[in-house]
Amino acid sequence: MTTTFAVPDVAHELTKFGIADTAIARMAEQYMPLTIANLDDKEGYKRVNEARLDVKKRRIGVEKVRVELKADALAFGKKVDGEAKRITALLEPIEKHLESEEAKVKKWRDEIKRAVEIAAEKERRRLAEEAAAKLKAEQEARAAELRAMEAELAERRLAMQAELARNEAEQAEKRKAMEVERARIAAEQAEAKRLADEDTAKQIAAMRAEREALEAERRKIEEAQRIERERQAAEQKIIDDAKRVEDARLKKIEDDRLAAEQVERDRIRAEELAPDRDKLMSVVEMVRQITIPKVSEAAAKTRFEIHQLLEDCAADIRTVVARMK
Repeated sequence: MTTTFAVPDVAHELTKFGIADTAIARMAEQYMPLTIANLDDKEGYKRVNEARLDVKKRRIGVEKVRVELKADALAFGKKVDGEAKRITALLEPIEKHLESEEAKVKKWRDEIKRAVEIAAEKERRRLAEEAAAKLKAEQEARAAELRAMEAELAERRLAMQAELARNEAEQAEKRKAMEVERARIAAEQAEAKRLADEDTAKQIAAMRAEREALEAERRKIEEAQRIERERQAAEQKIIDDAKRVEDARLKKIEDDRLAAEQVERDRIRAEELAPDRDKLMSVVEMVRQITIPKVSEAAAKTRFEIHQLLEDCAADIRTVVARMK
């Protein structure tokens, strides 16, 4: 029994790859321009990664279909292989491009890592050098400080020795001075004894008393002079104050007199300049301004009658002046 192999419709079978040239062309047109600008270009990296995974998925799908189709027949498998290679050849440049773009990120990361490691090494060396220099400087400073302390101690020792020598010299001078003072006191005591023997102590006391009396008199005279100066100053102040008060009083009197004269001159001037009617009308005011003295209750009626007469008089004067032409 002979088994026959039915040759499949190749064109129909190849359609099982599920991707056409036009779709690949669109993928190339869409994905080939994709790039990653730099390490911080996260959006570009995301697009490239998604595109690469899409292309890879399709390529794997093609490979899977190829294996399935090739299993039917060797001849058909060759055609499948050829078609798969052709499609793969079209897809690989796109995938390689996208892989190269992704590789940039790894390269940039490696470069940054190397740069960081180099910088860290430089910083470590710098810190080590600074620490060594600081340690050396501190050691030199300590050495200089020790030398300065030794020099200061030496100076202090010399100063203490000089101070001891000076104290010893001062003590020697003091002892010598004390000996001289003791000798002087002894001589004075001997002289006093001699004077006492000669009965001159009274003369010395009298001279001392006289000097004290003269000093007391001098102080008394100075105190009296001081009191006299203070009294004269007080009297002069009283005189000056009284003079200022009197000058102020006289000035006020003079100012009041001048002011009164000015008021009188103004009044006279106003009267000279006023019309005759106004001058005569002033008589009415004079009458009305006459003050009637207060009287007892018994004379109150008479006082009222006088008041009425004055009012009538003022009214009559006003009438007469009003009739003037």
